[in-house]
Amino acid sequence: MKSQLADFISLIYPRVCLHCRKPLSRAEEFLCLPCELSLPKSTYLTNKEDLCKKFAFQPKVIAAYAYLDFNKFGIAQKLVHNLKYQGKKDLGTWLGARFGRDLSKQDHAPFDLLIPSPLHANRQRHRGYNQSTCLAQGMSEPLSLPVCEDAVARTKETTTQTKKSKLKRWENMESVFTVTKPKEIEGRHILLVDDVITSGATIGMLCDELAKENPASISVAALAAGK
Repeated sequence: MKSQLADFISLIYPRVCLHCRKPLSRAEEFLCLPCELSLPKSTYLTNKEDLCKKFAFQPKVIAAYAYLDFNKFGIAQKLVHNLKYQGKKDLGTWLGARFGRDLSKQDHAPFDLLIPSPLHANRQRHRGYNQSTCLAQGMSEPLSLPVCEDAVARTKETTTQTKKSKLKRWENMESVFTVTKPKEIEGRHILLVDDVITSGATIGMLCDELAKENPASISVAALAAGK
């Protein structure tokens, strides 16, 4: 009965690939198989040192990973847009699971705990969810790690970073975060999860706040990163 209902609904509201817009089969989610196989997997997934250079100022950061290469008008941009602005919460869990599965196969840094980059309360209330939390929840099972989504809070609502210079991005992120559960941080190997890394300003300031609570180490994991 459920499959018949799903088939009927798909006739009225056909499920299509988020990238190529072709109809999806019952076994496909979000992307058709050809588009999923053509995902631009980043070299930052297998090389934890290169992306880490963006955080050279913070000695607690020992590794940084990205699942996809972020290019304007590319498939990664479409996925991030759908995750953040089209209400596709489940897309974040789906992508996070694939990211976590691939990361688990690498010679990665030690991790004890997943912490998603927080949204300001106003923005999360408007969106209905935090996309970084969705990604972290998807990564949790393949990496066998717990998620602590309230260990850190975003106390300042900032303007968009998109059109700012690198210096302005860093200035825009001053005094934005505060750690709310320092005992969850101390002595732990933290894997910090975010959606996109460009300049590294947002996640860099968050790393600085976490470092004040003396974690054993901090690693960064982003769904996508610009080259």
